[in-house]
Amino acid sequence: MTGGKKGKKGAVEEKKVIENCTIFTSFEFPQYQKKVLEILSSFEWADNAIKGDYISKIREEIKGKESGLALKFCAFIVEEAKTVGKEQALQLSLPFNEIDALSNNKVFLFENMPTIKTQNVVNAADPQAEA
Repeated sequence: MTGGKKGKKGAVEEKKVIENCTIFTSFEFPQYQKKVLEILSSFEWADNAIKGDYISKIREEIKGKESGLALKFCAFIVEEAKTVGKEQALQLSLPFNEIDALSNNKVFLFENMPTIKTQNVVNAADPQAEA
């Protein structure tokens, strides 16, 4: 939160108070992340380390704006595999329920946002999420 902004001719606009917050989440990865996981699964792994030129394959398969995001996600997954193992890192679904985790931690998440009175956590795939 910040103070008011100066508008035209030095007039100060009243600051907006945010009272409602909705967090949208999902039970599955976006399509480009699923593709990254599928590509990484197709490569050989030894001792939770990937073998081969998986980066070129990702660049070849995923184009446009998602390419950079895909490579960052790939780097995260390859590091994660070193820690938790290949099988867990390459799962196509989230290993926990994000909605439950966020709902159970609302107090902590919003403790420094006193003006927010209503907090909602919604599955983005839910047809009612659009409303």
